[in-house]
Amino acid sequence: MKKYTDGFPVAALIYCHRITDNRSSGSVNRNLRAFGKLTGSEIMKKVVLLQTMWDVVNPEVGERRGQDLKTTFWKPFLDAEATIERFHNTPREAWDIVSRSVDLQATLTASIDSVLLQEEMVEAKKMLGETEAGKELYEDYKRLL
Repeated sequence: MKKYTDGFPVAALIYCHRITDNRSSGSVNRNLRAFGKLTGSEIMKKVVLLQTMWDVVNPEVGERRGQDLKTTFWKPFLDAEATIERFHNTPREAWDIVSRSVDLQATLTASIDSVLLQEEMVEAKKMLGETEAGKELYEDYKRLL
């Protein structure tokens, strides 16, 4: 939160998902929902949905899984203009992804430079449990109990 109050804007957010997962389990779905609540929809243009482990998956299987992610679980993020990248596990590619993400975000004219959690906790002075992300995590906790 200190970076937010000091005026450091969010350049990009990268959400990593293993393309090797043959289905989206409950924990993967919970994490994705919590990520959405943490970020809020206003900053989705700065979100990169990163498909990892392309270096160990059969390309046809990866394509099928990637398409499934696009049309189901990631659809709300993509509708809000998040982008998708693939990672084949090389250091150079990692830096390229980060560089492209930051460069792309620098060209955006959107004035949204913070995630929803920052705004809720700093501007609205909410406690974590009162934020959208906190509520989502609390609901998951209640379901687990």
